[in-house]
Amino acid sequence: MPGIAHDDAATLIRMANQIATAFRLEPEDRAVPAMREHIGKFWTRAMRTRLKTLAAADTPDLDARIRRAFG
Repeated sequence: MPGIAHDDAATLIRMANQIATAFRLEPEDRAVPAMREHIGKFWTRAMRTRLKTLAAADTPDLDARIRRAFG
């Protein structure tokens, strides 16, 4: 999206959490790989790398399933 700093932690967290919300009714064993696949397809490498850093740091605002998918 033009004008959005996709490397900003708050923006990445918000975007990742929106994806997690979309998969909230899926069982964990299907949701986690599906979220990882979705982000892998549509996010840039830099965005994914930053998300992995946030997940590994156990960022509390980041959805737990996203943390498991990328941590």
